[in-house]
Amino acid sequence: MAQSDLRRDFPVRLAIAGARGWLSDDIFTTVSRLAIADGVHFIGEIPPADLRPLYCAAELLVLPSLYEGFGLPVLEAMRCGTPVVAARNSSLQEIGDEAVLFTGNTAEELAGSIEELLSFSNHQRVQLIKKASHWEQQFTWDKTAQQTIEVYKKML
Repeated sequence: MAQSDLRRDFPVRLAIAGARGWLSDDIFTTVSRLAIADGVHFIGEIPPADLRPLYCAAELLVLPSLYEGFGLPVLEAMRCGTPVVAARNSSLQEIGDEAVLFTGNTAEELAGSIEELLSFSNHQRVQLIKKASHWEQQFTWDKTAQQTIEVYKKML
């Protein structure tokens, strides 16, 4: 598919969640410089009780993190049936074909991955959500607790 203008071809709004952090000033500067503030909403830190409705209302989750320890937002979105675009790095590379992954660090590649997912047919979208659902089900708090107990037992 030829490169498009995401704002023109897919008129969706971008919601950026999370508290301001290290190196985040560039995000605010770029939104202002590109004069796209009407399509970008900085919603700040989200209380845990409000995450599920936010994921469920989203068309997709984009997690372009270059330094991700585990990727809990990916699992949370998948649990809500929300398709994911994520960077293929650190812990996120194990996701495989359960999400649309991009490998580079360029805005063009990220935009292309978002466009790819937004271009999915209903059938493709449902298939991706099904794959993601099967994958994310292997990560439960019960399983995590059991594995933690096993590590403690081995150490004792």
